[in-house]
Amino acid sequence: MAILKESWIDEYLIHSYEMDCQRRLSFISAINYFQESAWRNAEAMGFGYKDLAAKDRFWVLSRLYVEMYRFPLWGDTIQLETWPKGMDSLFAMRDFRIKSADGQELLGAGVTAWLIIDSITHRLQRVEQALGHAMPCYPQNALEYKLDKIALAPTMTPCTCIVAGYTDVDVNNHVNNVCYLNWAVNNLPLQSDRLTVSSAEINFLSEARLHSPIEILYGKLSEQIWICSLHNPETKKEYCRIQLRIEN
Repeated sequence: MAILKESWIDEYLIHSYEMDCQRRLSFISAINYFQESAWRNAEAMGFGYKDLAAKDRFWVLSRLYVEMYRFPLWGDTIQLETWPKGMDSLFAMRDFRIKSADGQELLGAGVTAWLIIDSITHRLQRVEQALGHAMPCYPQNALEYKLDKIALAPTMTPCTCIVAGYTDVDVNNHVNNVCYLNWAVNNLPLQSDRLTVSSAEINFLSEARLHSPIEILYGKLSEQIWICSLHNPETKKEYCRIQLRIEN
């Protein structure tokens, strides 16, 4: 395993279309920044989208946990730091931190687990075999957090049903990761116009595609903790499971 001496850092300017109604970086946009930097870092290291596509393979995000401590404002510049953290079974691990422009204030952090899929057979591939080498490692933890399966709430209540549209589908022809979180947050059965998502954990379980019907169910563990399940209402196949911490 190659030990890396440094992480990857990008800078982002927060645009008007990336903020929420309180002029802060939206939780969704923060995760979009992370995914963009993850792709850039992987491309620079020789195992990005183009490298895997040449071998009929692609990365999929399987698990994610993000927590935010302070949301920067419209017009602020932030640093996004990310790095591969080696392997955990079949998962390629990657961490990230969101920092202030000068790198002195930690604004948020997260941990993720990725898998490699064969685009022809749709079977999981061992990372070292797909890449031709072991996953590199930068030996730091952004968070001391163990990604695991999210348990459903004792009672899960259907809320609404949507259909995946054209702009929801990504380059791999399945629904983009962030869309599930967007749907979960936008359809929360709460009477409030000032919601703050302080943390989110997501299990991506199967692929939804263009025109897939998606039913959203919610369960409440406490005043702050909500569980969301998104599944196919016809087959009951679950696409995604999310745990949200909401601050009013």
